[in-house]
Amino acid sequence: MGRFPLLNFYRYLLYLSVILLVVGGFFVAYNYSKEETELWDNQHGYYTETSHDTSDFLQAYAAIIFFAIPLVVVAELIKLNLFVEDHLYHIRYQGVIINSGAAAEYIPDVPPVQPPKLPAAISNLIRKEALQKAVARPSAKNIQAHDEAINAVAMFPDGKRLVSASNDKTLKIWNIDNFECLATLKGHGALVKDVVISHDGQHIISCSMDKTLKIWSAESELQTLTGHSDSVNALSLAPNSHVVSASSDRTLKIWDMTTGDVLHTLEGHEDAVNAVTVSPDGRKVVSASRDLTIKVWDLQSGAEIHTLKGHTAKINTVTVLADGKLFSTSDDGTFRFWDLDTGTEIRGSDERVVHNHLVSRFALYTQGRKGVSVSDDFALRIWNMEQKALEKTINRISSTAPLACVVNASGTHAYVGNKTGELITVSLE
Repeated sequence: MGRFPLLNFYRYLLYLSVILLVVGGFFVAYNYSKEETELWDNQHGYYTETSHDTSDFLQAYAAIIFFAIPLVVVAELIKLNLFVEDHLYHIRYQGVIINSGAAAEYIPDVPPVQPPKLPAAISNLIRKEALQKAVARPSAKNIQAHDEAINAVAMFPDGKRLVSASNDKTLKIWNIDNFECLATLKGHGALVKDVVISHDGQHIISCSMDKTLKIWSAESELQTLTGHSDSVNALSLAPNSHVVSASSDRTLKIWDMTTGDVLHTLEGHEDAVNAVTVSPDGRKVVSASRDLTIKVWDLQSGAEIHTLKGHTAKINTVTVLADGKLFSTSDDGTFRFWDLDTGTEIRGSDERVVHNHLVSRFALYTQGRKGVSVSDDFALRIWNMEQKALEKTINRISSTAPLACVVNASGTHAYVGNKTGELITVSLE
Protein backbone atom coordinates (compact mmCIF):
# COMPACT_ATOMS: atom_id res chain seq x y z
CA MET A 1 0.00 0.00 0.00
CA GLY A 2 3.08 2.29 0.08
CA ARG A 3 3.47 5.39 2.23
CA PHE A 4 -0.20 6.40 1.84
CA PRO A 5 -2.30 3.32 2.79
CA LEU A 6 -5.58 5.17 3.35
CA LEU A 7 -5.51 6.92 -0.02
CA ASN A 8 -4.59 3.67 -1.72
CA PHE A 9 -7.46 1.91 0.06
CA TYR A 10 -9.93 4.52 -1.21
CA ARG A 11 -8.51 4.23 -4.71
CA TYR A 12 -8.87 0.43 -4.78
CA LEU A 13 -12.38 0.75 -3.34
CA LEU A 14 -13.32 3.06 -6.20
CA TYR A 15 -11.87 0.68 -8.76
CA LEU A 16 -13.83 -2.19 -7.17
CA SER A 17 -17.02 -0.13 -7.37
CA VAL A 18 -16.38 0.54 -11.05
CA ILE A 19 -15.86 -3.18 -11.73
CA LEU A 20 -19.09 -4.06 -9.90
CA LEU A 21 -20.98 -1.40 -11.85
CA VAL A 22 -19.62 -2.59 -15.18
CA VAL A 23 -20.19 -6.32 -14.52
CA GLY A 24 -23.44 -5.92 -12.62
CA GLY A 25 -24.70 -3.39 -15.12
CA PHE A 26 -24.17 -5.86 -17.93
CA PHE A 27 -26.52 -8.39 -16.36
CA VAL A 28 -29.07 -5.74 -15.43
CA ALA A 29 -29.10 -4.39 -18.98
CA TYR A 30 -29.21 -7.91 -20.43
CA ASN A 31 -32.21 -8.89 -18.32
CA TYR A 32 -33.89 -5.62 -19.19
CA SER A 33 -33.46 -6.35 -22.89
CA LYS A 34 -35.18 -9.75 -22.47
CA GLU A 35 -38.20 -8.43 -20.65
CA GLU A 36 -41.54 -8.54 -22.44
CA THR A 37 -44.15 -5.90 -21.84
CA GLU A 38 -47.91 -6.15 -22.40
CA LEU A 39 -49.53 -3.00 -23.75
CA TRP A 40 -53.30 -2.43 -24.34
CA ASP A 41 -54.08 -1.79 -27.98
CA ASN A 42 -57.00 0.69 -28.04
CA GLN A 43 -57.62 0.25 -31.76
CA HIS A 44 -58.10 -3.51 -31.65
CA GLY A 45 -59.21 -3.87 -28.05
CA TYR A 46 -56.65 -6.39 -26.75
CA TYR A 47 -53.19 -6.65 -25.17
CA THR A 48 -50.07 -6.84 -27.32
CA GLU A 49 -46.69 -8.12 -26.19
CA THR A 50 -43.45 -6.25 -27.05
CA SER A 51 -39.83 -7.30 -26.39
CA HIS A 52 -36.77 -5.08 -25.87
CA ASP A 53 -34.12 -5.45 -28.55
CA THR A 54 -30.34 -4.96 -28.78
CA SER A 55 -30.63 -1.18 -28.99
CA ASP A 56 -32.49 -1.15 -25.69
CA PHE A 57 -29.69 -3.22 -24.10
CA LEU A 58 -27.02 -0.82 -25.34
CA GLN A 59 -28.90 2.24 -24.08
CA ALA A 60 -29.39 0.70 -20.63
CA TYR A 61 -25.75 -0.40 -20.42
CA ALA A 62 -24.48 3.01 -21.56
CA ALA A 63 -26.52 4.69 -18.82
CA ILE A 64 -24.92 2.45 -16.19
CA ILE A 65 -21.42 3.04 -17.58
CA PHE A 66 -22.08 6.80 -17.42
CA PHE A 67 -22.37 6.57 -13.64
CA ALA A 68 -19.05 4.68 -13.46
CA ILE A 69 -17.07 7.39 -15.26
CA PRO A 70 -16.91 9.86 -12.28
CA LEU A 71 -15.63 7.04 -10.07
CA VAL A 72 -12.82 6.34 -12.55
CA VAL A 73 -11.95 10.04 -12.71
CA VAL A 74 -11.74 10.33 -8.91
CA ALA A 75 -9.62 7.18 -8.68
CA GLU A 76 -7.21 8.51 -11.30
CA LEU A 77 -6.95 11.86 -9.51
CA ILE A 78 -6.04 10.02 -6.32
CA LYS A 79 -3.46 8.05 -8.29
CA LEU A 80 -1.96 11.29 -9.67
CA ASN A 81 -1.86 12.73 -6.17
CA LEU A 82 0.02 9.66 -4.98
CA PHE A 83 2.54 10.07 -7.80
CA VAL A 84 3.01 13.73 -6.88
CA GLU A 85 3.49 12.96 -3.20
CA ASP A 86 5.92 10.18 -4.02
CA HIS A 87 7.86 12.51 -6.30
CA LEU A 88 7.99 15.13 -3.55
CA TYR A 89 9.21 12.48 -1.12
CA HIS A 90 12.13 11.58 -3.38
CA ILE A 91 12.99 15.22 -3.96
CA ARG A 92 12.96 16.02 -0.26
CA TYR A 93 14.80 12.97 0.99
CA GLN A 94 16.72 11.50 -1.92
CA GLY A 95 18.14 14.71 -3.42
CA VAL A 96 17.33 17.22 -6.14
CA ILE A 97 19.00 16.95 -9.51
CA ILE A 98 20.56 20.20 -10.69
CA ASN A 99 22.55 21.03 -13.80
CA SER A 100 25.95 22.40 -12.86
CA GLY A 101 26.97 23.05 -16.46
CA ALA A 102 29.34 20.11 -16.76
CA ALA A 103 27.31 17.32 -15.21
CA ALA A 104 24.26 16.63 -13.11
CA GLU A 105 24.72 16.33 -9.39
CA TYR A 106 22.49 15.43 -6.49
CA ILE A 107 21.91 17.78 -3.58
CA PRO A 108 22.32 16.58 -0.91
CA ASP A 109 25.03 14.07 -1.77
CA VAL A 110 23.26 10.73 -1.37
CA PRO A 111 22.95 7.74 -3.72
CA PRO A 112 20.43 8.70 -6.40
CA VAL A 113 17.05 7.01 -6.30
CA GLN A 114 14.93 7.14 -9.42
CA PRO A 115 11.66 8.93 -8.55
CA PRO A 116 8.40 8.07 -10.33
CA LYS A 117 8.38 9.36 -13.89
CA LEU A 118 5.94 12.15 -14.65
CA PRO A 119 5.47 14.42 -17.66
CA ALA A 120 8.20 17.07 -17.72
CA ALA A 121 5.88 20.02 -17.09
CA ILE A 122 4.30 18.38 -14.05
CA SER A 123 7.68 17.21 -12.76
CA ASN A 124 9.11 20.74 -12.96
CA LEU A 125 6.14 22.19 -11.10
CA ILE A 126 6.49 19.52 -8.40
CA ARG A 127 10.23 20.16 -8.12
CA LYS A 128 9.64 23.91 -7.61
CA GLU A 129 6.97 23.21 -5.01
CA ALA A 130 9.35 20.91 -3.15
CA LEU A 131 12.07 23.54 -3.13
CA GLN A 132 9.62 26.15 -1.84
CA LYS A 133 8.51 23.87 0.99
CA ALA A 134 11.95 22.52 1.83
CA VAL A 135 13.47 23.29 5.21
CA ALA A 136 16.74 25.23 5.16
CA ARG A 137 19.93 23.23 5.45
CA PRO A 138 21.48 22.83 8.93
CA SER A 139 24.24 25.29 7.91
CA ALA A 140 21.70 28.11 7.60
CA LYS A 141 20.47 30.36 10.41
CA ASN A 142 17.21 32.23 9.89
CA ILE A 143 15.77 35.27 11.64
CA GLN A 144 12.60 37.18 10.78
CA ALA A 145 14.27 40.51 10.10
CA HIS A 146 11.50 42.42 8.33
CA ASP A 147 7.75 42.21 7.86
CA GLU A 148 8.13 42.15 4.08
CA ALA A 149 10.67 41.22 1.39
CA ILE A 150 14.34 42.13 1.82
CA ASN A 151 15.60 43.70 -1.41
CA ALA A 152 19.22 44.43 -0.49
CA VAL A 153 21.84 43.82 2.19
CA ALA A 154 25.21 45.52 2.64
CA MET A 155 28.15 44.83 4.94
CA PHE A 156 29.91 47.51 6.98
CA PRO A 157 33.69 47.76 6.48
CA ASP A 158 34.26 46.57 10.05
CA GLY A 159 32.72 43.20 9.10
CA LYS A 160 30.68 43.15 12.31
CA ARG A 161 27.47 44.76 11.12
CA LEU A 162 25.21 44.69 8.12
CA VAL A 163 22.21 46.68 6.97
CA SER A 164 19.08 45.32 5.29
CA ALA A 165 16.58 47.18 3.11
CA SER A 166 12.99 46.07 2.81
CA ASN A 167 9.60 46.47 1.20
CA ASP A 168 8.34 47.50 4.65
CA LYS A 169 9.97 50.95 3.95
CA THR A 170 12.67 50.49 6.61
CA LEU A 171 16.36 49.73 6.90
CA LYS A 172 17.74 47.77 9.83
CA ILE A 173 21.28 47.52 11.16
CA TRP A 174 22.31 44.13 12.60
CA ASN A 175 25.10 42.80 14.75
CA ILE A 176 26.06 39.68 12.80
CA ASP A 177 27.47 37.89 15.85
CA ASN A 178 24.12 37.59 17.62
CA PHE A 179 21.74 39.23 15.12
CA GLU A 180 20.67 41.88 17.56
CA CYS A 181 18.91 44.74 15.75
CA LEU A 182 21.02 47.81 16.54
CA ALA A 183 18.79 50.37 14.79
CA THR A 184 15.72 50.69 12.60
CA LEU A 185 15.86 53.56 10.08
CA LYS A 186 12.49 54.96 9.03
CA GLY A 187 11.80 57.76 6.58
CA HIS A 188 11.20 56.39 3.11
CA GLY A 189 7.66 56.70 1.82
CA ALA A 190 7.76 53.51 -0.22
CA LEU A 191 9.67 50.23 -0.40
CA VAL A 192 13.46 50.48 -0.19
CA LYS A 193 15.12 49.07 -3.32
CA ASP A 194 18.87 49.17 -2.58
CA VAL A 195 21.44 50.18 0.01
CA VAL A 196 25.19 50.82 0.06
CA ILE A 197 27.62 51.86 2.81
CA SER A 198 30.29 54.51 2.42
CA HIS A 199 33.91 53.38 2.28
CA ASP A 200 34.63 54.77 5.75
CA GLY A 201 31.52 53.07 7.19
CA GLN A 202 30.12 56.36 8.49
CA HIS A 203 27.17 56.70 6.14
CA ILE A 204 24.41 54.51 4.75
CA ILE A 205 22.88 55.46 1.40
CA SER A 206 19.51 54.03 0.39
CA CYS A 207 17.15 54.44 -2.54
CA SER A 208 13.45 53.87 -2.81
CA MET A 209 10.42 53.65 -5.00
CA ASP A 210 9.50 57.03 -3.45
CA LYS A 211 11.96 58.55 -6.05
CA THR A 212 14.51 59.63 -3.44
CA LEU A 213 17.91 58.71 -2.06
CA LYS A 214 18.56 59.10 1.64
CA ILE A 215 21.84 59.42 3.51
CA TRP A 216 21.85 58.07 7.06
CA SER A 217 24.17 57.82 10.01
CA ALA A 218 24.03 54.65 12.06
CA GLU A 219 21.11 56.15 13.99
CA SER A 220 19.19 58.72 11.96
CA GLU A 221 18.51 60.35 8.59
CA LEU A 222 20.98 63.04 7.55
CA GLN A 223 19.88 64.10 4.09
CA THR A 224 17.33 63.38 1.34
CA LEU A 225 18.39 63.66 -2.30
CA THR A 226 15.68 64.40 -4.85
CA GLY A 227 15.85 64.67 -8.62
CA HIS A 228 14.61 61.44 -10.15
CA SER A 229 11.06 61.41 -11.51
CA ASP A 230 10.44 57.71 -10.91
CA SER A 231 11.52 54.85 -8.66
CA VAL A 232 15.24 54.71 -7.82
CA ASN A 233 16.21 51.06 -8.28
CA ALA A 234 19.93 50.67 -7.64
CA LEU A 235 23.01 52.37 -6.22
CA SER A 236 26.77 52.10 -6.56
CA LEU A 237 29.54 53.92 -4.71
CA ALA A 238 32.13 55.91 -6.61
CA PRO A 239 35.34 57.57 -5.37
CA ASN A 240 35.44 61.04 -3.80
CA SER A 241 32.15 60.79 -1.91
CA HIS A 242 30.15 60.23 -5.06
CA VAL A 243 27.27 57.80 -5.52
CA VAL A 244 25.53 56.73 -8.74
CA SER A 245 21.81 56.01 -8.83
CA ALA A 246 19.77 54.14 -11.47
CA SER A 247 16.10 54.89 -11.96
CA SER A 248 12.94 53.80 -13.74
CA ASP A 249 12.92 57.29 -15.31
CA ARG A 250 15.53 55.81 -17.72
CA THR A 251 18.39 57.90 -16.33
CA LEU A 252 21.35 57.58 -14.01
CA LYS A 253 22.55 60.38 -11.77
CA ILE A 254 25.95 60.96 -10.21
CA TRP A 255 25.63 62.68 -6.84
CA ASP A 256 28.00 64.46 -4.53
CA MET A 257 27.01 63.06 -1.13
CA THR A 258 28.61 65.99 0.70
CA THR A 259 26.57 68.72 -0.98
CA GLY A 260 23.64 66.67 -2.30
CA ASP A 261 24.19 68.10 -5.79
CA VAL A 262 23.71 66.20 -9.05
CA LEU A 263 27.01 66.25 -10.95
CA HIS A 264 25.80 64.46 -14.09
CA THR A 265 22.60 62.98 -15.45
CA LEU A 266 23.27 60.07 -17.80
CA GLU A 267 20.64 59.66 -20.50
CA GLY A 268 20.46 57.08 -23.26
CA HIS A 269 18.54 54.02 -22.05
CA GLU A 270 15.11 53.44 -23.57
CA ASP A 271 13.57 51.76 -20.52
CA ALA A 272 13.95 51.56 -16.74
CA VAL A 273 17.51 51.21 -15.46
CA ASN A 274 17.60 48.43 -12.87
CA ALA A 275 21.31 47.81 -12.13
CA VAL A 276 24.46 49.92 -11.87
CA THR A 277 28.08 49.47 -10.83
CA VAL A 278 31.26 51.55 -10.81
CA SER A 279 34.52 50.00 -11.99
CA PRO A 280 37.19 49.44 -9.29
CA ASP A 281 39.43 52.11 -10.84
CA GLY A 282 36.62 54.65 -10.48
CA ARG A 283 36.70 55.64 -14.14
CA LYS A 284 33.61 53.95 -15.58
CA VAL A 285 29.95 53.51 -14.71
CA VAL A 286 28.14 50.45 -16.05
CA SER A 287 24.35 50.31 -16.17
CA ALA A 288 21.81 47.67 -17.20
CA SER A 289 18.29 48.38 -18.37
CA ARG A 290 15.03 46.68 -19.18
CA ASP A 291 15.73 47.69 -22.79
CA LEU A 292 18.09 44.63 -22.75
CA THR A 293 21.24 46.72 -23.14
CA ILE A 294 24.25 47.43 -20.96
CA LYS A 295 25.85 50.87 -21.25
CA VAL A 296 29.33 51.94 -20.25
CA TRP A 297 29.79 55.60 -19.25
CA ASP A 298 32.69 57.84 -18.35
CA LEU A 299 32.30 58.77 -14.68
CA GLN A 300 34.02 62.14 -14.93
CA SER A 301 32.29 63.51 -18.01
CA GLY A 302 29.07 61.46 -18.03
CA ALA A 303 29.60 60.59 -21.69
CA GLU A 304 28.41 57.25 -23.07
CA ILE A 305 31.29 55.02 -24.20
CA HIS A 306 29.73 51.71 -25.30
CA THR A 307 26.38 49.99 -25.63
CA LEU A 308 26.57 46.22 -25.10
CA LYS A 309 23.91 43.98 -26.61
CA GLY A 310 23.44 40.23 -26.31
CA HIS A 311 21.10 39.39 -23.46
CA THR A 312 17.60 38.39 -24.52
CA ALA A 313 15.78 39.07 -21.22
CA LYS A 314 15.94 41.50 -18.31
CA ILE A 315 19.47 42.04 -17.01
CA ASN A 316 19.57 41.75 -13.22
CA THR A 317 23.16 42.43 -12.20
CA VAL A 318 26.35 43.95 -13.60
CA THR A 319 29.68 43.51 -11.83
CA VAL A 320 33.20 44.58 -12.78
CA LEU A 321 35.66 41.83 -11.86
CA ALA A 322 39.14 42.17 -10.40
CA ASP A 323 40.69 41.78 -13.87
CA GLY A 324 38.62 44.68 -15.22
CA LYS A 325 36.23 42.51 -17.20
CA LEU A 326 32.49 43.02 -16.93
CA PHE A 327 30.18 40.25 -15.78
CA SER A 328 26.40 40.31 -16.21
CA THR A 329 23.48 38.06 -15.29
CA SER A 330 20.05 37.94 -16.84
CA ASP A 331 16.62 36.34 -16.77
CA ASP A 332 17.68 34.62 -20.01
CA GLY A 333 19.67 32.20 -17.82
CA THR A 334 23.14 33.20 -19.01
CA PHE A 335 26.19 34.73 -17.38
CA ARG A 336 28.11 36.85 -19.89
CA PHE A 337 31.59 38.36 -19.83
CA TRP A 338 32.46 41.60 -21.61
CA ASP A 339 35.54 43.62 -22.44
CA LEU A 340 34.94 47.13 -21.06
CA ASP A 341 37.52 48.70 -23.35
CA THR A 342 36.11 47.36 -26.60
CA GLY A 343 32.49 46.77 -25.60
CA THR A 344 32.49 43.24 -27.00
CA GLU A 345 31.50 39.95 -25.44
CA ILE A 346 34.52 37.88 -24.52
CA ARG A 347 33.09 34.36 -24.60
CA GLY A 348 31.18 32.78 -27.44
CA SER A 349 27.58 31.70 -27.07
CA ASP A 350 28.61 28.05 -26.72
CA GLU A 351 30.91 28.92 -23.80
CA ARG A 352 28.55 30.99 -21.69
CA VAL A 353 28.01 29.87 -18.13
CA VAL A 354 24.36 28.91 -17.80
CA HIS A 355 22.26 29.12 -14.65
CA ASN A 356 19.11 27.03 -14.38
CA HIS A 357 16.99 29.94 -13.13
CA LEU A 358 17.07 33.71 -13.14
CA VAL A 359 19.67 35.19 -10.80
CA SER A 360 18.24 37.80 -8.43
CA ARG A 361 21.56 38.93 -6.94
CA PHE A 362 25.29 38.36 -7.39
CA ALA A 363 28.04 39.31 -4.92
CA LEU A 364 31.83 39.14 -5.28
CA TYR A 365 34.21 38.27 -2.44
CA THR A 366 37.86 37.33 -1.79
CA GLN A 367 39.06 40.28 -3.86
CA GLY A 368 36.78 39.33 -6.74
CA ARG A 369 38.16 35.84 -7.19
CA LYS A 370 34.87 34.25 -6.15
CA GLY A 371 31.22 35.15 -6.35
CA VAL A 372 27.91 33.92 -5.00
CA SER A 373 24.59 34.01 -6.78
CA VAL A 374 21.11 33.55 -5.37
CA SER A 375 18.28 32.47 -7.59
CA ASP A 376 14.58 31.72 -7.55
CA ASP A 377 15.47 28.01 -7.43
CA PHE A 378 16.06 28.66 -3.69
CA ALA A 379 19.74 27.81 -3.97
CA LEU A 380 23.01 29.67 -3.42
CA ARG A 381 25.84 28.93 -5.82
CA ILE A 382 29.53 29.63 -5.41
CA TRP A 383 31.49 30.51 -8.54
CA ASN A 384 35.18 30.60 -9.30
CA MET A 385 35.40 33.84 -11.26
CA GLU A 386 38.96 33.21 -12.43
CA GLN A 387 38.03 29.87 -14.00
CA LYS A 388 34.46 31.02 -14.73
CA ALA A 389 33.12 27.78 -13.33
CA LEU A 390 30.66 26.58 -10.71
CA GLU A 391 32.37 25.37 -7.54
CA LYS A 392 29.49 24.46 -5.27
CA THR A 393 25.74 24.57 -4.91
CA ILE A 394 24.10 24.96 -1.51
CA ASN A 395 20.54 23.92 -2.03
CA ARG A 396 17.38 24.92 -0.21
CA ILE A 397 18.83 27.84 1.72
CA SER A 398 15.41 29.44 1.95
CA SER A 399 11.74 28.52 1.91
CA THR A 400 10.97 31.48 -0.39
CA ALA A 401 12.87 33.12 -3.23
CA PRO A 402 16.11 34.81 -2.06
CA LEU A 403 16.42 38.38 -3.34
CA ALA A 404 19.62 39.77 -1.81
CA CYS A 405 22.99 38.58 -0.59
CA VAL A 406 26.33 39.78 0.70
CA VAL A 407 29.46 37.88 1.82
CA ASN A 408 31.60 38.71 4.85
CA ALA A 409 35.21 39.84 4.39
CA SER A 410 36.68 36.43 5.27
CA GLY A 411 34.46 34.67 2.71
CA THR A 412 33.12 32.17 5.24
CA HIS A 413 29.46 33.20 5.35
CA ALA A 414 26.82 34.71 3.10
CA TYR A 415 23.89 36.72 4.42
CA VAL A 416 20.76 36.32 2.34
CA GLY A 417 17.48 38.22 2.42
CA ASN A 418 14.36 36.56 1.03
CA LYS A 419 10.87 37.37 -0.16
CA THR A 420 9.22 36.97 3.24
CA GLY A 421 11.65 39.17 5.15
CA GLU A 422 13.92 36.46 6.56
CA LEU A 423 17.64 37.11 6.95
CA ILE A 424 19.56 33.88 6.54
CA THR A 425 23.16 33.08 7.43
CA VAL A 426 24.67 30.46 5.13
CA SER A 427 28.07 28.84 5.70
CA LEU A 428 30.11 28.79 2.48
CA GLU A 429 32.66 26.27 3.79
